Amino acid sequence: MKKIEQLLFKFSIKNIVLFFTIWFCIGFSTGTLLLLYPVHWITDYAEINKWQNSTENILIKIVIILLVVLSFMLSVRLLRALLNMITAAAKIGFFVILISITSFFLWLWFNPDLMSRTNQQKISSESTVNAEFFFGSYPSESKLYDLKEDGYTLVVSLLHPAVVPFEPKMIADEEKAAAKVGIRYIHIPMLPWVSDNLDAINKIKDLIKTEKGKIFVHCYLGKDRVNVVKNIIKNNNGIIEKSGDNKESRKIDEKTKLERGEIIKLEPDVYFIPYPTDEEYFGFILTSPIKQVVSLLNPDNIDDLKLIENEKKLLPQYQINFHLFPLKTEPYDPDTVLNIIQQIKKIPHPMVVHGFFTKGAMGEAIQLTYKSQKQSLPPSLFSEAMKNGSAVVLSSNSVAGNMPLDSEFKSYLYFRGVRNIAFTGDSKSKAAVKLKKEAEKAGLEWQNFNLNDKALIDAVKTSGTWYIFGSPMDEIQKTLTEILK
Repeated sequence: MKKIEQLLFKFSIKNIVLFFTIWFCIGFSTGTLLLLYPVHWITDYAEINKWQNSTENILIKIVIILLVVLSFMLSVRLLRALLNMITAAAKIGFFVILISITSFFLWLWFNPDLMSRTNQQKISSESTVNAEFFFGSYPSESKLYDLKEDGYTLVVSLLHPAVVPFEPKMIADEEKAAAKVGIRYIHIPMLPWVSDNLDAINKIKDLIKTEKGKIFVHCYLGKDRVNVVKNIIKNNNGIIEKSGDNKESRKIDEKTKLERGEIIKLEPDVYFIPYPTDEEYFGFILTSPIKQVVSLLNPDNIDDLKLIENEKKLLPQYQINFHLFPLKTEPYDPDTVLNIIQQIKKIPHPMVVHGFFTKGAMGEAIQLTYKSQKQSLPPSLFSEAMKNGSAVVLSSNSVAGNMPLDSEFKSYLYFRGVRNIAFTGDSKSKAAVKLKKEAEKAGLEWQNFNLNDKALIDAVKTSGTWYIFGSPMDEIQKTLTEILK
């Protein structure tokens, strides 16, 4: 404890309270500067140079970690300097400066017009039959006058009173300013992931049906929340015409990966993705043209069940259909995967299909089965060797190897999705007869083939999942690898 106190400061209730007060002020002030400048520069540079979202996120996270570390170290130094001050005047002066700087940045947050200048975006719009919706950031009183002069008939605020301390005051100020300007004002609070937004969605639907003229819709900086409204308009109006620069609308087709894995395009408008983070879900699913979400998560798993319930509750609010096809890979059943793929094929596009990750056996199974439209064997399931050696993947639905142990027909081959045995050795030998009985006992169908017989190729290429053994491994590979690919 003494060593830690030597590095930091002497621990006491007073000193700890002082430290956290200083750290809050330093962190809040430097954090604001971080958002206004370095983070803004990084995101602009990333957009211009078309960085991957993961690269951008990693860099920003590094900057944030550096902020926490540096603000902590600076706060320790400032506290030690404060404790070494002799006069009360010096200590008072220290806090006056510290509180003044923090108050300035707090004031800046209460002035969104100044904040939005660092995030300037063109106003975009969506036109319905009766009205034209324009989207932007929080409007000042002068901006409200401009909107009225430009013929706007309504301002819709999406700010939420739970975003303290800024948005409650901004809501009240805007309501007063709108009354003063003489422009209609409606407050429809929206708070993604904390609230279910059901009331907000219903009110927006009513606006689409009843309002006419030019309508200005805004949140704080005119980003994600207004994108949700755009999506609701698109899903609840028969005739939509896009106009304006809509850079903030993010499309999954423009991405190659999300935080938990790659995005795999199975066919046009059908994407296999990992389970999105909250930010990714909000930005790339709820505010996109996606109309169907297919989940492969397992409700028997407590963690998966929570995610499933969240999706069931959330997606209908955005007119997105939710489909659940639980998929297990332990044990792996190729017929279940094929059945799921066949059902997915019948669902209208555009859609996303997701597990939790895209990497691994589930991702391989979905891709292979979707492409071949027949049972498949994920290669990663065969990375672990059997007692007599490793299995070698020959094609999407066949592997080859050495003679399994009796127990491995069930515990290894069947467990990993093999349902057919192609035996290319001497079928009349005592060993083969015994192995056949063990294979059939494990639920596998046993067939005898000559390695060079075309019937073997036809059987494997037709359907089923196969384990081929009996001949020496090098002969099997040499004979079948190129033919079955």
